[in-house]
Amino acid sequence: MNTNVELLAPAGDLHTAIIAYNAGADSVYLGLKNFSARKSATNFSFKDLRRLKHYALHAPEREKGREKGREKKIYVTLNTLLKDSELQLLCDTLEELRLIAIDGLIIQDLGLLEIIKTKFPEFKIHASTQMALHNSMGLEWAQKNGISRVVLSRELCIDAIKNLKNLKCQYREMELEVFIHGALCYSFSGLCLCSGLLLNRSGNRGECAQICRNYFYSANNNNPKNENKKNYCFSCNDLNLGRDILKLAEAGVNSFKIEGRMKSKEYVYNVVRFYRAILDEREKLSEEKYQQLSNAAKLTFSRKTSKGYFNNPKADDLIDNTYPGHRGIYLGSIQKVLANSGIRLKLNEDLWQNDQLLVLFKSGGGTHFNAFNIRVKAKKNQIVDIVEINLPSTVHMSIGDEVYLTQSKRYSSDEPSLLRSFDEKKIKVYKNKIKANLIFQDKTLTFFIPLLSKEYQFSLAEIAEIAEVAESEGNSFITTISKLLTESKDFPVEIVLDLDKVKISRNYIVPISLLKKIKNQLYQQVSDCLKEGSKKLSSEMNFKAAQVENQREFWHFLSRRKNLNPLNQESPFISWNKLKSGKLQLAEVGNWQEKFYFFPLHPIDTPTDVNANIQSMCEFFSKHSNNREDITFVVGLNNPAHFIYAKEIKLRFPAVKIFSDFYLYIANHFAFLNILSNLSDNSDLLFSYLWVENEDENENDEVEKFPFVKIKDKLELPLFISKGCYKKFNQNQNQNQNQNSCDGCKTSAGTYTYREDLINANKKFKVVVEECITYFYLRSLKF
Repeated sequence: MNTNVELLAPAGDLHTAIIAYNAGADSVYLGLKNFSARKSATNFSFKDLRRLKHYALHAPEREKGREKGREKKIYVTLNTLLKDSELQLLCDTLEELRLIAIDGLIIQDLGLLEIIKTKFPEFKIHASTQMALHNSMGLEWAQKNGISRVVLSRELCIDAIKNLKNLKCQYREMELEVFIHGALCYSFSGLCLCSGLLLNRSGNRGECAQICRNYFYSANNNNPKNENKKNYCFSCNDLNLGRDILKLAEAGVNSFKIEGRMKSKEYVYNVVRFYRAILDEREKLSEEKYQQLSNAAKLTFSRKTSKGYFNNPKADDLIDNTYPGHRGIYLGSIQKVLANSGIRLKLNEDLWQNDQLLVLFKSGGGTHFNAFNIRVKAKKNQIVDIVEINLPSTVHMSIGDEVYLTQSKRYSSDEPSLLRSFDEKKIKVYKNKIKANLIFQDKTLTFFIPLLSKEYQFSLAEIAEIAEVAESEGNSFITTISKLLTESKDFPVEIVLDLDKVKISRNYIVPISLLKKIKNQLYQQVSDCLKEGSKKLSSEMNFKAAQVENQREFWHFLSRRKNLNPLNQESPFISWNKLKSGKLQLAEVGNWQEKFYFFPLHPIDTPTDVNANIQSMCEFFSKHSNNREDITFVVGLNNPAHFIYAKEIKLRFPAVKIFSDFYLYIANHFAFLNILSNLSDNSDLLFSYLWVENEDENENDEVEKFPFVKIKDKLELPLFISKGCYKKFNQNQNQNQNQNSCDGCKTSAGTYTYREDLINANKKFKVVVEECITYFYLRSLKF
């Protein structure tokens, strides 16, 4: 068992980060004002971050039994897609972060990965869950690209995680990070285009509109606006692994991640305390204390809780389509509706006066009210009447409706001082210390900075006030200049004299005003030098492309992504089951001298299928090519793991070509460079689709040139794809069937497809389930 597992907490601002440390978090992850996937959070300025760095280096150890002196760490999220016009600002940001000496960068963009690899190799790179890495080939790709930690997709079960961790001997010391608590996305990690394509608010840019949290009506109903049919059919329950994190520790997972950079400081404090107790006390943690900590965490914010995919690769209790908001702790169900506008229920938890309650109606929806008529504490298992509930006349409660406790003072922090506001200016600002050698000779001050391999000279010859002093006073100058150098103002570094390398030919008294001026000039020049590395950014591409006859017609054909879909299949990707069963059909397309078969790989693969998939694919190629030289198979990459697929495919079938499909998110030229660096031969790449959510026509001024292709039918792409079966979690639930059951669904190749039309906000959508994968499409903008 990994006893040194990291507990990683979210921090939307400086105060929350410090609260997380004091509650027992080993590390925090946070965003800056730019390039953060949580754009609506307060986020950090560089000065905030330097204060946090100082605090992390001197954080008090509060929790008893914790390892003393354990270093607190800071990870910065730069996990959005980047446009070419933003890359210079990005490099300036990386320069600042290098001086702050953060512990890791969490990234999604392949272009950012390429820039860090080539220009900032000292950073530790963490692959964001947005990269959708979830199998052994994903880890192999990550290792090849210098990534030190992978934040695994949230769709992996414990057995799959164990299998990946057992492969660590193949992937050196690759660290694995797993989400253990907080909000879940219905879409598979990183594979959502919904908000970006519909509202131009891309989740890949930190602007997600959370359309999945909205309600939908079934368009199959004759009266689609029937309120009784309103379903929150894609709104996931909240992940809460609780004691099951010990199974992850036993599997060797390195870091446990809590979601919630936009949540309150109370949420962070209580959730961190909950998991800190589980990790520290393990089997010694009493059930009473466990429940108390769990309830405190739920009251700060919690939807209905779920284990997600932890125990089941097809998920358990993923969706409750009746209510998408905070519900807290289940208190009991209504046993009787009283005549005086009240209710009777048997308590599942204690209840106090003025507790905040929520009633969830069986018909859907809910309403909040105060338990103000409870005069004394009502204990668990006690039957009580709550009377005079002031509800709107249109609201009617019934027997069996559920009541939840959403807020209570008894679960407030036992250390309330931790949650109070504090003066941030009292926290010192971290300064990266840079050593300097000093020579004072012939009235010339020369500073040499070994880190920069540069020297800076300042002449004092024209200053008449300089007076030579006796040798016995020789230390006065060194003392003075050393003290002045500590006054570095807002500069992110502090220049420190290396006293073993100070040489003074004569001893002088120099006016303080002059030394301050020299000090300021020195800091400015050093600061400018430190930033010089980010000023030159080039994206020159060495690319040799395959030539195609009648090229213009070919690119026009490619711009309609639907042309590349497999035949007789609604999904735009190959079906592995159909491939293995021999039922996969690919269209032979092209009126050119060369015929093309497009083979877009599915972005979701299970770890156990990898080698079998490659073998089946190559057998398909051999069977259908018949050694014809005018036929080209073109494999589409939709996940970084597919670079390893491509390598293996090329070894067995060298004639195959490659294209980067829309899920690789080519948002800038450096992302394209990364693709080239991951291919053994640049001429293998036929073309690349550009990031489909980008609406800026001024970006990517070479899009009309080979090999970039813009998708013109992007609203026909899946808005998201998910491993959560829509039918399992919605139709079964609506029909009072076991929502965790897959009974009645034939999952062998091509024998089962479920479809349903949905309506929301004057838009009609289509949901399709094929082979346990859910696809969500737009059918029309108006109906």
